[in-house]
Amino acid sequence: MEPRTAAALGGLYSAAVSFWWLASTSVAIGKGVDASPIAASGIAALWIGRALILCVLALRLGASRLNPRPLSLVITVSWPVLALMAQAADVRISDLASGEVVLVVGAAVLSLLGAALGRVPVVRMAPGGCATLIGIIGAVALWQFRSEFLTWLAP
Repeated sequence: MEPRTAAALGGLYSAAVSFWWLASTSVAIGKGVDASPIAASGIAALWIGRALILCVLALRLGASRLNPRPLSLVITVSWPVLALMAQAADVRISDLASGEVVLVVGAAVLSLLGAALGRVPVVRMAPGGCATLIGIIGAVALWQFRSEFLTWLAP
């Protein structure tokens, strides 16, 4: 994966979440409602969305023996938006940093698992296809248990 592609993917997802956050905040302020829960939901959306993206991409890049370093761009390109949302939601920086560390470590571990999967002889599927399928299954499992993931991520 090219670094530009990874940065574009992370930037596109961050832009979509930030657009939703700004539009929802505007509506909430117009109605006279507190907008800090909306920012907290935006932080949760950025965490779970990037984790879902990394489930699939990290395994596939590792199995294909491609450079997994561009995955860090998927994570880090969201940091300015996260900082603004954290200020609006009154989230502690330590909670925010712990969530980002979990994403970085998770991406590294998944890419190493993908590399190990790439060395296992697979009978019917190419390693990249098998890693993608396992990543999709992992993403579905993460989506099913997202409330536990988010509770564990930022207590």
